[in-house]
Amino acid sequence: MENGEMHIEFRQALLMYLLFQLNLTEDQAGQKPEVTQVALKHPEKIRALLKY
Repeated sequence: MENGEMHIEFRQALLMYLLFQLNLTEDQAGQKPEVTQVALKHPEKIRALLKY
């Protein structure tokens, strides 16, 4: 972790599993901030990868 940011390298094929494990799927987006300890810096770029 550097400057409050963590960079994770992963395969695009495993993106949905990673988001699920980090509680960052759209279904989990409405959770309280206390539950979600991680946030995506550029969620629009991540969501674009899921459309393939």
